[in-house]
Amino acid sequence: MPSLDIDAAALLTLVGRHLHGRFKYIHDTANKPLEGGEYAMYSLADEAQRLQVAVRVPKAQLGPITTMQMEREIDIRHRIDAAPVRRFQPLLACDPTADNHLHHPYMVIEWAEGHPLEWSESTPEREVDRQSVLRAIAENGRIGSRHRPAKRCTTQRISNA
Repeated sequence: MPSLDIDAAALLTLVGRHLHGRFKYIHDTANKPLEGGEYAMYSLADEAQRLQVAVRVPKAQLGPITTMQMEREIDIRHRIDAAPVRRFQPLLACDPTADNHLHHPYMVIEWAEGHPLEWSESTPEREVDRQSVLRAIAENGRIGSRHRPAKRCTTQRISNA
Protein backbone atom coordinates (compact mmCIF):
# COMPACT_ATOMS: atom_id res chain seq x y z
CA MET A 1 0.00 0.00 0.00
CA PRO A 2 1.17 3.55 -0.60
CA SER A 3 2.57 5.46 2.35
CA LEU A 4 0.33 8.12 3.82
CA ASP A 5 1.31 11.74 3.58
CA ILE A 6 -0.62 13.12 6.54
CA ASP A 7 0.02 16.70 7.63
CA ALA A 8 0.35 16.39 11.42
CA ALA A 9 -0.77 19.98 12.06
CA ALA A 10 -3.76 19.62 9.72
CA LEU A 11 -4.91 16.54 11.62
CA LEU A 12 -4.78 18.40 14.95
CA THR A 13 -6.69 21.33 13.42
CA LEU A 14 -9.33 19.06 11.90
CA VAL A 15 -10.02 17.19 15.13
CA GLY A 16 -9.92 20.40 17.17
CA ARG A 17 -12.56 21.97 14.94
CA HIS A 18 -14.85 18.94 15.06
CA LEU A 19 -14.57 18.39 18.80
CA HIS A 20 -14.00 21.99 19.93
CA GLY A 21 -10.74 21.36 21.71
CA ARG A 22 -6.97 21.67 21.74
CA PHE A 23 -5.56 18.27 20.93
CA LYS A 24 -2.03 16.93 21.01
CA TYR A 25 -0.58 13.65 19.81
CA ILE A 26 -0.11 10.81 22.27
CA HIS A 27 1.75 7.52 21.96
CA ASP A 28 4.14 9.19 19.45
CA THR A 29 1.61 8.64 16.65
CA ALA A 30 2.51 11.94 14.97
CA ASN A 31 5.79 10.27 13.99
CA LYS A 32 4.76 6.63 13.96
CA PRO A 33 1.04 5.93 13.56
CA LEU A 34 -0.34 2.63 14.74
CA GLU A 35 -1.09 0.44 11.76
CA GLY A 36 -3.41 -2.43 11.01
CA GLY A 37 -4.26 -4.07 7.74
CA GLU A 38 -6.37 -1.27 6.29
CA TYR A 39 -5.85 1.82 8.46
CA ALA A 40 -3.24 4.02 10.04
CA MET A 41 -4.32 5.22 13.49
CA TYR A 42 -3.34 8.48 15.13
CA SER A 43 -4.09 8.97 18.82
CA LEU A 44 -4.80 12.43 20.21
CA ALA A 45 -5.78 13.87 23.57
CA ASP A 46 -7.36 17.05 24.86
CA GLU A 47 -6.47 17.30 28.53
CA ALA A 48 -9.03 20.02 29.31
CA GLN A 49 -11.90 17.82 28.07
CA ARG A 50 -10.27 14.63 29.39
CA LEU A 51 -10.88 13.20 25.96
CA GLN A 52 -8.69 10.82 23.98
CA VAL A 53 -9.53 9.99 20.39
CA ALA A 54 -8.27 7.79 17.60
CA VAL A 55 -8.23 9.05 14.02
CA ARG A 56 -8.43 6.23 11.49
CA VAL A 57 -7.14 7.00 8.01
CA PRO A 58 -7.31 4.35 5.27
CA LYS A 59 -3.96 3.29 3.86
CA ALA A 60 -5.45 2.42 0.46
CA GLN A 61 -4.97 4.67 -2.53
CA LEU A 62 -7.59 7.41 -2.71
CA GLY A 63 -10.41 6.72 -5.14
CA PRO A 64 -14.01 5.57 -5.45
CA ILE A 65 -13.35 2.15 -3.89
CA THR A 66 -11.79 3.69 -0.78
CA THR A 67 -14.69 6.15 -0.51
CA MET A 68 -17.22 3.32 -0.86
CA GLN A 69 -15.47 1.24 1.81
CA MET A 70 -15.34 4.20 4.18
CA GLU A 71 -19.03 4.96 3.57
CA ARG A 72 -19.87 1.33 4.38
CA GLU A 73 -17.83 1.36 7.58
CA ILE A 74 -19.29 4.71 8.62
CA ASP A 75 -22.78 3.27 8.05
CA ILE A 76 -21.91 0.27 10.24
CA ARG A 77 -20.52 2.59 12.92
CA HIS A 78 -23.73 4.64 12.87
CA ARG A 79 -25.73 1.42 13.35
CA ILE A 80 -23.50 0.39 16.25
CA ASP A 81 -23.93 3.82 17.86
CA ALA A 82 -27.72 3.64 17.41
CA ALA A 83 -27.92 0.10 18.89
CA PRO A 84 -26.00 0.96 21.28
CA VAL A 85 -23.40 -1.78 21.25
CA ARG A 86 -21.34 -1.80 24.44
CA ARG A 87 -17.57 -1.99 24.17
CA PHE A 88 -17.47 -0.09 20.86
CA GLN A 89 -16.12 3.43 20.78
CA PRO A 90 -18.60 5.94 19.36
CA LEU A 91 -17.98 7.62 16.03
CA LEU A 92 -17.31 11.30 16.80
CA ALA A 93 -16.57 12.71 13.33
CA CYS A 94 -15.93 11.41 9.84
CA ASP A 95 -15.57 12.19 6.16
CA PRO A 96 -15.42 9.35 3.60
CA THR A 97 -13.98 11.69 0.96
CA ALA A 98 -10.70 13.56 0.59
CA ASP A 99 -12.57 16.86 0.29
CA ASN A 100 -11.54 18.11 3.72
CA HIS A 101 -8.72 19.89 5.56
CA LEU A 102 -6.74 16.63 5.82
CA HIS A 103 -7.15 15.70 2.12
CA HIS A 104 -7.84 12.10 3.20
CA PRO A 105 -10.91 10.18 4.30
CA TYR A 106 -11.00 9.67 8.08
CA MET A 107 -13.00 8.57 11.09
CA VAL A 108 -12.58 9.94 14.60
CA ILE A 109 -13.59 7.59 17.40
CA GLU A 110 -13.03 7.58 21.13
CA TRP A 111 -9.68 6.09 22.10
CA ALA A 112 -9.84 2.77 23.92
CA GLU A 113 -6.89 2.04 26.18
CA GLY A 114 -5.82 -1.56 26.16
CA HIS A 115 -4.07 -4.18 24.14
CA PRO A 116 -4.68 -5.02 20.48
CA LEU A 117 -6.98 -7.95 19.85
CA GLU A 118 -5.01 -11.01 18.88
CA TRP A 119 -6.90 -13.23 16.47
CA SER A 120 -5.72 -16.24 14.51
CA GLU A 121 -6.62 -19.89 14.08
CA SER A 122 -5.04 -20.58 17.47
CA THR A 123 -5.67 -17.32 19.39
CA PRO A 124 -7.73 -17.08 21.53
CA GLU A 125 -6.83 -20.66 22.30
CA ARG A 126 -10.24 -21.89 23.44
CA GLU A 127 -13.22 -21.88 21.08
CA VAL A 128 -15.46 -20.66 23.90
CA ASP A 129 -13.23 -17.55 24.25
CA ARG A 130 -13.37 -16.94 20.48
CA GLN A 131 -17.17 -17.13 20.55
CA SER A 132 -17.22 -14.79 23.54
CA VAL A 133 -15.24 -12.16 21.62
CA LEU A 134 -17.60 -12.42 18.65
CA ARG A 135 -20.67 -12.20 20.90
CA ALA A 136 -19.27 -9.15 22.69
CA ILE A 137 -18.72 -7.42 19.37
CA ALA A 138 -22.12 -8.30 17.95
CA GLU A 139 -24.31 -8.02 21.08
CA ASN A 140 -27.18 -5.56 21.41
CA GLY A 141 -28.06 -5.45 17.76
CA ARG A 142 -27.39 -6.56 14.29
CA ILE A 143 -24.52 -4.58 12.81
CA GLY A 144 -24.33 -6.40 9.54
CA SER A 145 -27.06 -6.53 6.93
CA ARG A 146 -29.67 -9.09 5.93
CA HIS A 147 -27.16 -10.72 3.59
CA ARG A 148 -24.14 -10.26 5.86
CA PRO A 149 -25.01 -10.85 9.54
CA ALA A 150 -22.95 -9.31 12.30
CA LYS A 151 -21.13 -12.52 13.26
CA ARG A 152 -19.96 -13.20 9.70
CA CYS A 153 -19.15 -9.53 9.09
CA THR A 154 -17.09 -9.37 12.30
CA THR A 155 -15.39 -12.72 11.70
CA GLN A 156 -14.35 -11.61 8.21
CA ARG A 157 -12.97 -8.33 9.52
CA ILE A 158 -10.97 -10.07 12.24
CA SER A 159 -9.62 -12.77 9.93
CA ASN A 160 -8.60 -10.17 7.31
CA ALA A 161 -6.69 -8.04 9.84
